[in-house]
Amino acid sequence: MEAAEAVLRDYRGLAGRHAQRLFARMAHKEKVAVLAKHLGLSTADRRIERAAGCRKSMIGTAYRKVFLDMTE
Repeated sequence: MEAAEAVLRDYRGLAGRHAQRLFARMAHKEKVAVLAKHLGLSTADRRIERAAGCRKSMIGTAYRKVFLDMTE
């Protein structure tokens, strides 16, 4: 069981470092899109559009880009 726990710790560390690098490269509107989705907020909400600096269609595109970038 100790070996499995060590592997899990290693994977968590790798995932955390990958997330930090990905977040650092994200554009502002991408960060807003991810946060809005995480909080369950609609990207059509005017407050989200103002925070992102673009309309809901661009926010949706930004959100999808984040996941495409994760696979690279």
